Amino acid sequence: PDNALAVLKSFVSVKGTKKQMSPDEVLEYTRTFGKVLKESDLQEMLHKFVNLRILRDKDESGRYELRHDALATKIYEKITLVEKEILEIRQFVENAYANYEKRQIFLETADLNYIAPYIDKLFVNKKLSDFIENSRKNITAKKRAFNRTLRYSFIGFFIIIIAVIVYYFRSSISAKAEELTFESFLQRDFSPALSFNTALNAYSKDSTSTAAKKALFDAFYALLENG
Repeated sequence: PDNALAVLKSFVSVKGTKKQMSPDEVLEYTRTFGKVLKESDLQEMLHKFVNLRILRDKDESGRYELRHDALATKIYEKITLVEKEILEIRQFVENAYANYEKRQIFLETADLNYIAPYIDKLFVNKKLSDFIENSRKNITAKKRAFNRTLRYSFIGFFIIIIAVIVYYFRSSISAKAEELTFESFLQRDFSPALSFNTALNAYSKDSTSTAAKKALFDAFYALLENG
């Protein structure tokens, strides 16, 4: 009787309505209800239920279903709360897989956390178990890609900061060199020696400055002219 009830429960949806099932799907669902049946025993039960007019005979696709919704309602009353939760989780996974086949969307972290407490009770087929495992791998790959991007972003940000500091430092030096160069030009007429020292200081700060070089040479020649 327990095995037979497990088989009948397989033909009821999470909403308490009848649904079509193949023998292979029934075997999966009976495992969800805690029963492991042989295929031969299942076939015998299915034929018996057909003869008792509880199930309709299999259709062209090899699927059976309950004859009346009233039967589904009565059987649904026999499904325990825990079994209903498991059925809901299983339905969730099946719907997610159907969505994956259409749009190639894997389960997210929240989805995996939702089904995690029931994963050892679902007894899903290989395509669904592979889908769950590939969803885990996809999330791991996303995390690695995010961490890699974050690491590269941090390195890039650090390089930018260094570049800004170097640019500011060089700009400050260049500005100081320009200031000293201007002072050197002003000092040349009344103190060539002071002008030369100032120009030398400017040149030491920015050896690429053409103005600093000119100030240095002008002060040098002014020193020569003054003996």
